[in-house]
Amino acid sequence: MRTLIILFSILVSFHLSANHVKKGFKELAASNYSYSLFHFHKALKKDKAVSAYGLTKLYLASGMYNIDSSFKYILLSEQSFAVLDSKKRLKIKEFQCDSMAIIELKMTISNLFYERLMKSPNLATVNDFIQSHAWSFRIPSAIDTRDSLAFSDALVENTSIGFQDYMANCPNSKLLKEAQVHFFDCQYKENTGSNKLEDLEAFLVNHPENPYREEVEDRVFSHYEMGNDMNELTYFVRNFSTNRNVNSAWRKLFQLFMKDYSDQRLEEFKGLYADFPFMTELDNEIDLFKSTFYPYKTDGKYGFIQSNGDIVIEAKYDQVSPFREGLSIVLSGEFYGAIDKRNHLVIDAKFDDMEDFNLGKSIVEKDNVFGLLDRVGNFIFPLEYEDIGWLTDSLLYVKKNGVFGIYNSANVVQSELFFEDIIPFDGELARVVKNGKIGYINRELSLVLQAEFDDLIPFTDSSFIYTIADKMGLVHIKNNWKTNAVYDEIYPLHYGISMVRTKDKLGYIDAKGNLILAMQFEQFPNFSKVGAFTKDGALIKKKGKYMLINDKGKITLPLPYESIGEWGEWMPVMKGFKWGFINQKAKEMTLFEYDFVEKVSNNLFIVEKNGLSGLLTTNGSFVLPLVYKSIVQLGANLLLVEDKNGFGVSTRDGQIRIPAMYSQIKYHEKDVLILYKNDGISFYFLTTGSFVQPK
Repeated sequence: MRTLIILFSILVSFHLSANHVKKGFKELAASNYSYSLFHFHKALKKDKAVSAYGLTKLYLASGMYNIDSSFKYILLSEQSFAVLDSKKRLKIKEFQCDSMAIIELKMTISNLFYERLMKSPNLATVNDFIQSHAWSFRIPSAIDTRDSLAFSDALVENTSIGFQDYMANCPNSKLLKEAQVHFFDCQYKENTGSNKLEDLEAFLVNHPENPYREEVEDRVFSHYEMGNDMNELTYFVRNFSTNRNVNSAWRKLFQLFMKDYSDQRLEEFKGLYADFPFMTELDNEIDLFKSTFYPYKTDGKYGFIQSNGDIVIEAKYDQVSPFREGLSIVLSGEFYGAIDKRNHLVIDAKFDDMEDFNLGKSIVEKDNVFGLLDRVGNFIFPLEYEDIGWLTDSLLYVKKNGVFGIYNSANVVQSELFFEDIIPFDGELARVVKNGKIGYINRELSLVLQAEFDDLIPFTDSSFIYTIADKMGLVHIKNNWKTNAVYDEIYPLHYGISMVRTKDKLGYIDAKGNLILAMQFEQFPNFSKVGAFTKDGALIKKKGKYMLINDKGKITLPLPYESIGEWGEWMPVMKGFKWGFINQKAKEMTLFEYDFVEKVSNNLFIVEKNGLSGLLTTNGSFVLPLVYKSIVQLGANLLLVEDKNGFGVSTRDGQIRIPAMYSQIKYHEKDVLILYKNDGISFYFLTTGSFVQPK
C-alpha cells in the first residue's frame, strides 16, 4: 500500500510539473512574464530541459530581457536534454524544445553577449566571453581585440606578472615568443637578484618553466648535499622533485639511510619514502583520477570509456552524469546514487533525484522532500524541506512551512528576511517575492529594491524596468530616481537608447527615461530586434514605409521593401514575398529568391529556398550548396548540417569535418563533440580530428 501511495505521489508530481510547463509557455506567449517565470521555476526540478528552455526564451523576451539569465538556463536546458530518453524528448517536442532549437538559442545568446561586450571592451570582459562562449562565431574577433589590448599593457608594465597575464590571456598571439622572453628575464631578475638561498628555493618551486632553472638548480643542490645530512636531502627531494639533480639526491639519501644494511632497514626506507623514484610499484589511484571518462551507451544502458575507447565502467546504469569532483550521479532502476571512477557506489542509489556535487555537497530529493548531503553520504540538511536550491556557490535558499530562508552550506541561517520565492543570484542581485510583489536583494542579503512592484526587469547595471498596473517605467537603485509608469513596453538599451511602445506606436528614450524621439513610429513583424539603435541608426517604419534614421530622427536611408532584416554590410530585405540582399547604400546585391535568411557573420548567411538550406557569401557564391534540410551554427567556426542521412558538421569554409550520418551532435566539453547514432554514442575530438567509441 505504501508503495502505491509513493507511486501515486510521484505521478501526481510529474503531472503537476507538466502542467506548469504548459502554463509557463502559455503565459510567455501572452507576455505575462511574472506568471510564466513562476510556472517554469515550479517545473524546473522535474522537467529541467524544457523548463530551462522556457526560461531562456522568457529572458530573451523584450519585456523580461536578461541575457545573463538566458545564458544560464540555455546551458542547463542543453545539459538536461542530453540525458533525456527518446520518450521524454518526444513529449517536450510540443514546446518546440529539441536539440536544434537549443543550439540555435545558445548561438543567439552568445552573439548578444558579444555585442554588449564590444561597447566597452576590456581584458577581463573579453576573456570571460572567450572562455564562456567557445562555440560563438565571434571568438576570432574577440581574440584579436584581447591580444591588441594586452600586449601594449604588458610592455608598459614590464614585469613578470604583466607578461604572464598576457601569455595566459593570449595563448595564440604572434608576439607570444617575444612576450615569453620578456617574462622569463623579468621573472629571473625579480626573484633571484638577492642570491639568498630562500629566494633561489622559492624560484625553483614557483617558476619551474624558467630557462634559468638549471643554473639555479645546481646552486641549490650544492647547498643541500654538502653536509651529507639526511634531513637536508629529504627536504630537497620532497620540495624539489623536478630539479635535474633529484635522482642523484635520492641515491645519496638511500646510501646514507642504508648505512646499517638489513631487511628491516629496507622495509623502513620503503615505508618512509614511498615516493622513491626507483621503486617498481605504480600509483594506480593517481593515474585513475587524472583520466577523463566519457559516457557511452549500449542496449539502453550507460557506462564510461576513456579517450582511447577502452571501457572502464561497463554499461549498466539507466542514466549517468559527467564526473564532477570525482563523482558521477547515476540512475539505477528508479533511484539515484553516486559512483567514483573505480565504479564504487559511494552514495547508495536511494533518492528520487540528486544534483551534481558542488564543493562536496549534493541536493537530494526523496518522497517530495529535500535535503543536502556530503560526499560520503552524511546529511547536512535532513530530508525534511519543501525545497532547497543553490543561491550562490556558498548560500542556499531553503523552503520550510511555505516560506524561503537563506542559509549557508553548514545549515546556519544567514538572513532575517523571509520570502515567498527567491530566484538565484544573477550577477550581484537576486529576485525575491514578498506579499506577491517583486524586489531585489544584494549579496549582503539586504533589500536594494523593496518588494513593491508587479515586475522588475534589469535595464542597466543599476536601473530596472518596473511594472505597476501593466504600465512600465524606470527605477534606479543607486541614484534613487524613478520615472512615471507610462509605457506598455520598454525594450533593451542599445547605444544608450531604448525603444518604447505605447499601444501600437513606438518611440525612443535615453538611459534616464527621457523621450528623445516621440511616439510616432509603427510596429512591424521584427521591430523588437531590428528596431534597436546601432552605430548607424535605427530601422523604423513610418507611414507604411521602412527607413533608417539617426538619433535625431532624421531619415538617412529610405528602404522601399516589404520587410527588413538585421542591419549590416549586407542586409536581408523582402520584395515580392522573397528575400534578397542590399548593401548599406540600399543597392540590391542579389536576386530576390530566398524563403528565409539567417545571418552567420558579416559575409556569411544561411539561406533557404524551396525547403533546402545553403551557406551564401557576400560575393554571391555558395560555401555550402543549397541541398541541406537545415544548417545551424555550432561553434566559432562550425556549422551543424542535416541532410537525408542525418546530422554532420562543416566548417564555415565548407570543409566537412563529420559526415552527415548521426541522429544528434552536440558539444560534450570544449573541443569534444558527442555523436548519437541509433542506440550508440561516440566522440569526436576537434583538435586531433579523431573519433572515439567503445572498443
